[in-house]
Amino acid sequence: MIWIMKYYRDKIVFLTGGASGIGKTLGIALAQYGAKLHIADIDQAALQDTVNFIQKRGGTVTGYNLDVRDAQAFSSAIAQVNQKDGALDILFNNAGVTFVGEAYHMQTDDWNRIIDVNIKGAVHGVRAVYPKMVERGSGQIVNISSLAGLIPFPGSTTYAMSKHAVVGLSHALRAEGKEKGVRVNVVCPGFIDTPILRNMPVIGMDRKLLLKQIKPVTVSVSSCVRYILRGVRHNRGVITIGWYAKMMWRLYRLNPRFFMDVIAPRTMQNMRKTGDPEP
Repeated sequence: MIWIMKYYRDKIVFLTGGASGIGKTLGIALAQYGAKLHIADIDQAALQDTVNFIQKRGGTVTGYNLDVRDAQAFSSAIAQVNQKDGALDILFNNAGVTFVGEAYHMQTDDWNRIIDVNIKGAVHGVRAVYPKMVERGSGQIVNISSLAGLIPFPGSTTYAMSKHAVVGLSHALRAEGKEKGVRVNVVCPGFIDTPILRNMPVIGMDRKLLLKQIKPVTVSVSSCVRYILRGVRHNRGVITIGWYAKMMWRLYRLNPRFFMDVIAPRTMQNMRKTGDPEP
């Protein structure tokens, strides 16, 4: 653990979605490890609470009220980081939204929100930091995706679409960035025990059945953060989190037909509300 802590000590880090869930716990850990932390979130009150929490424990942190859908605002925040502490070492593109529901329940606004936050938000982060990292020949971009970005995730087509996009972005950028000295990693957690998981919008499905089904495979947020920090330190291209995520990804790669014809439909049936109409 000491050598992991040393990796982050004095690193200038920018973390989006840092006021709740995985982002909050990740930010607290980075500050404890001695990073010069800059956290951003759209929720101003929660952001300030997190900043206060970290500062009371001796961490170095600056907060930014940021909507990642705003490309100009994202670039402006990074410019402030550069002015305050110097060139950014690590960007954690963590901000995202999630909800569960089959595609035929989703409205245009639902699709657009997922695209704007989960996909465009990550793109805006990359655009804000990658050119400067290339110019100096160093830096690291960590995109937080999901198990839904690796496998066809039944019952959440909109979310899976967005997280597959983040995985594709990360893979291609990693290949480009390698020769330029820029590291790129993508984190793909399974189900993580956070308030976001328990309170996420569930459309056209049975919330109790869903939570009951995933409870045995849920990973604690502290374990999730340890996986992330270790994987980033080792520069792993894909950082899967939890035995369930590793198993499902391996199963899909080994036998995609079995996964699509057996596993996915059965999972969908277990989550669907009784009497929910077929499209």
